[in-house]
Parts: sequence; structure tokens; C-alpha cells
Amino acid sequence: MLPTTAFVNVVMGMNVNFRMALSDLAWEETKPEPQPEPETPADKLGTVTATMMQETQDQPSMCDVMFAEKADVALHGDKVTLKFYVAFPVPAFPDMGTDGTLKDFKVTYNGETYTATSDIDSKPLMTVKADNPGFGLKKGDQIPSQVLTLTLPKAALEESMLPTTAFVNVVMGMNVNFRMALSDLVWDETKPEPQPEPQPQPEDPAMDFVDEATGIKVHADKNVFTEKVTLVVTPIAQGENGYDAAAKILESVGKKFQLFDIHFVNENGEEVQPNGKVTVSYPIPADYDAAKLAVYRINEDGTKTKINGSVEDHYLTVVQKSFSTYALVEEGSTAPDTVPGTPDTTPAAPSAPQTGDTTAMTALVSLLLVTGAAMAVLVLGKKRSSVK
Repeated sequence: MLPTTAFVNVVMGMNVNFRMALSDLAWEETKPEPQPEPETPADKLGTVTATMMQETQDQPSMCDVMFAEKADVALHGDKVTLKFYVAFPVPAFPDMGTDGTLKDFKVTYNGETYTATSDIDSKPLMTVKADNPGFGLKKGDQIPSQVLTLTLPKAALEESMLPTTAFVNVVMGMNVNFRMALSDLVWDETKPEPQPEPQPQPEDPAMDFVDEATGIKVHADKNVFTEKVTLVVTPIAQGENGYDAAAKILESVGKKFQLFDIHFVNENGEEVQPNGKVTVSYPIPADYDAAKLAVYRINEDGTKTKINGSVEDHYLTVVQKSFSTYALVEEGSTAPDTVPGTPDTTPAAPSAPQTGDTTAMTALVSLLLVTGAAMAVLVLGKKRSSVK
């Protein structure tokens, strides 16, 4: 209760004391201000020729000259929005129709009436489509316009005539009935959204490697390796792990071979496979027949894969896609390599020509010695005779 007093100015004419009781407090809910719905992007945009025909005759209405020849069309699903442009103000009557050249522009379709909204503030320029001195219009002139926006079902575009009415706010000052003819509908060509120009991607450089111990060389093209790598080549000699298994796999190919474990590692010591093909050049040992050489990949499943190559400058060069264990094999050889895993890139020096067996050579040397001794005795005897 709150003590309250007031002068009652009706009947009583005196101060009155009373108590004020407050109860049933209720706060009103705060309602957000209504926000306009965002405009939905049109599925298609285009133009259509709009002609206002007389209600009972196939002649343009007197009002038609005030309309621009083309109306804009925007398709939104099963709805279509038309924008008509009407002279505003009419040049011959600049003081008339200040609130719009046309008002209450309505179209009837399929028993339903659709009313256009009017925009008299933006005043976009329109092109006058015909001369009409009475309205002060000259064909081709650019004049301000009133915009009438009308939304209809999409199917209305297929109608030849649509009943239309509007209040003509200039000269006539009355409702006028006419028919709207829509023709020559043209949709704009769909233009793809402009795409940003692709930026050139940095290329990883080509790389060349040489293993000094074995002489094996590797060339990798650009972008084959995307990080810094190191070539690792380990010859596998007879008696070492993996050699006997490879010899068994290669026994039908050739007995003479050199075996290598080849791979790449990154800066963290992790094995890295190339992102493409690389060129590997194997030096040809001096005691190998270059015409019979081939490279075989020793697969983990106990099989082998032959890799064709070419011989040039004492190297057999092949293209490899991955790295593991590879063998340089002299195909058809029957004796194993005496010093496996130690290739020699220096061509062997030619051996001296053979002129006969060792027995004949010994006899020739002996004959020369005997002949020399006899000559020495003869010379010595002559000297003694001359002394006497």
C-alpha cells in the first residue's frame, strides 16, 4: 500500500486521502522491429516489349506513348517481376501528376488482380518511343520516368493480352481500362561469374645427385621432390643380407650382377619417394658386356621387374618411378661377379697381343744367350793373338 492524496475536483471539492495498491505487474514483451526481407537473386533477367492497347480495339491506347518500349523482366522461380517506365513528369504538363503520372496500376490474370508499386523518387531515364506533340514527347529523347513494379505468375508471360487499369493522373484525371500486350521476351545470356586469375605456383627445382662411392647418378625433374632430399646408395655384397635372395631371383637372368639399395631421405632422415619419374645412370664395370646389361628391380614379394635403358658414355641409364633394391645384371652370364658391389667406370686397358706359347719363347731366349757367349769368346781370342 502506498499512502496517496488528491484533491477531488468533482462533487467533493476537497482533499481525499487513500491508499494505492499495486498488483499483477506484467511487463510487455519487446518485439523486434520488422526487417525487410532480403531480395532474392533473380534466376534470369531479360526484357519484354510492353504495349498498352485500347480496351475494345487493336490499337495502342492514348496512354501507351507515355510508356518506354521495353520493360525489365526478372524471374524468381514461378514468379516474374516486371518494371515499367512511364514519363514523369509528362513534358507538356510539368505541373500535373506530381504524385505520379499513373496511379493504381493493376493487371488481372486468371481471375486475380495484381497491383503495381510506384517509385517516383529514383526517376531513372527512359527513351521516348514515339512522337506525341500533345504530350510534348519526341522520339529518342531521354527523360525522367516513374517506375511501376508488378509481380505476376510466370505463366502470365505467355498470355497475349492482360486486362489492365490505371488512374491517369495527367490531363484525363480518371480511371482508364486498356489491355497490356507483352511480346518479344528476351532473356539475358547467362554470364559466368568472373574467376580470379590463377596465380602461378612456385616450382620445386630440378635436382641432380651423385653417389661418390658407387658412381651412380640420379636426375629428378622439377616438382619431383617437394623438399630437400639426399641420395643414399648402399652396395650389397655377397654374404650380406639380401644378396642370396637376389641371386636366387636373378638366377634365370644372369650370374654376374651388382646389387644396390637405393633410396632418398629428407632432412629428418625419413625415406621419401619421388612424385614422378627420375633418371638413374649406373656406371658400367670394365669387365661387363655393355650390350647385355639390364637393370632389375627386386620386389618385396620375391619377383623381379626389368627396366629397359640405354647405354651411353660407360653408363646404363634407366627411368625409375620408385626406389628400393636394384640389380645391374649382365644377362646370360654364367660366372658371378668376383668383386660384387664395386663398379669401375674406367675402361680396361687393352692387353698385349699374344705371339706364341711360353715354351717357344724360352727356347728363343736361350738361343740368344748362347749366341752372345760364342761371340764374346771369339772377340777375346782375337785380342790375345794381337798381343803376341
